[in-house]
Amino acid sequence: MHTLPPTPPVVDAFNGLLSQVRDASTMQQRFLANAAHQLRTPLAGLQMHLELLLRRTLVPEVLAEVERMHGATVRASRLANQLLALAKAESAPDQGRELERIDLRSIAGAAAREWAPKAHSLGIDLGFALDPAELQGDPVLLPELLDNLLDNALRYTPTGGTVTVRTGYLDGVPFLCVEDAGPGIPESERSKVLERFYRMPGTPGEGSGLGLSIVQEVVARHNGILGIDVPARHPGTRICVCFPQSALPGEQTQ
Repeated sequence: MHTLPPTPPVVDAFNGLLSQVRDASTMQQRFLANAAHQLRTPLAGLQMHLELLLRRTLVPEVLAEVERMHGATVRASRLANQLLALAKAESAPDQGRELERIDLRSIAGAAAREWAPKAHSLGIDLGFALDPAELQGDPVLLPELLDNLLDNALRYTPTGGTVTVRTGYLDGVPFLCVEDAGPGIPESERSKVLERFYRMPGTPGEGSGLGLSIVQEVVARHNGILGIDVPARHPGTRICVCFPQSALPGEQTQ
């Protein structure tokens, strides 16, 4: 009977280091998720009280201060929600939810009902061209992906512009695309906008720079491919996500 030689000390040390790094990463993700979750409730309460206050008759100086406080609270709430979404997207696969059979068309349909009022208030034509597009996916992260794409598109599309969501199959691969009529993203910036907290120089608005990085994390979790280019019919930005590794095996696509 042969016995295996002892593991060299350097290998043991390296394995121990990897284990410590993995544990530290898990703890960081857990802290981020817990902190974001704990912040959401008080921020939502503060936002509600400020909105009630804004309905009252206030002197101009006080009104201006309350409006600034309300705007800051809305931004902080959105940041907390995005940090929580990022923590979910980064969690190890064995810590997440089981994948389910999902049709991207149904996710887009739900998003239509949620985002249509905001698009209408901004004077933006939000359209949907939806064909079936099935895959094995995370039922929480995929809607988060689309929400961040739509939020981004509506933020940068001017009044009178259009935002279009498309789903379907391309060469047998399920895809999801969001097109907008905003200022567009230059080729030199298309990889940078996927980095956390990065915002293009001169970008209007007060976004956190996390939206597309969340999208990128969700795409990576689904072994997908993300592409950024220009819509075929007008200037702007088109972001398409394909899921070649997530398509259901044995299914007939069109």
